[in-house]
Amino acid sequence: MQKRTGQRRRSGFTLIEMMVVLMITGVVLAMGLPRIDTARYKADSVAQLVRNALLIAQRAAVSRQHDIIVSIDTAKARIRVAWDANNSGTVDSGERTLWQGLETGNRFAKPEQGIFGTVATSVVGAGLRTLDEMPTMTFHRDGSVSTGVEIYLSTAAQKVGITNRAIRVIQATGKADWYRRSPTGTWGLATL
Repeated sequence: MQKRTGQRRRSGFTLIEMMVVLMITGVVLAMGLPRIDTARYKADSVAQLVRNALLIAQRAAVSRQHDIIVSIDTAKARIRVAWDANNSGTVDSGERTLWQGLETGNRFAKPEQGIFGTVATSVVGAGLRTLDEMPTMTFHRDGSVSTGVEIYLSTAAQKVGITNRAIRVIQATGKADWYRRSPTGTWGLATL
């Protein structure tokens, strides 16, 4: 047997072969996968954010045994939660205040149709009061809230236009449920 000198056995792939395979894979994936519209997930996320702010307010009222004032700043798309330590019904200097902004692209907006009928604004409730030019509700130390309220949110979607969500707070219990609006215009109770 003769040994060949100068020739080595080749193993593996060359760089050019790898590049060709990656390019073909990229083209196939680009054609085969539909574009994912993330607006639905963004809308769910902002609904959960608002709902969580309301739950924090309710729990703080029960645990601290004083009122918690929640105001909705519809113009700047944010929520103010204020610990009303002296139960004065106002936000005094020195009282703890937390601002929670909505994520970019989300806003409080009046829908074409509310959960239970026509609505006039993005935040509705029979006993809503205005504090610092914002619709306001107060959570009490027993967990109840000063008024039942519906809060409507929207997210601009790339494919379907507008994606609506709503949060409904029950006055007697302070329970906050959230709803999704289907493309047909009906509202349904949402779950994770």
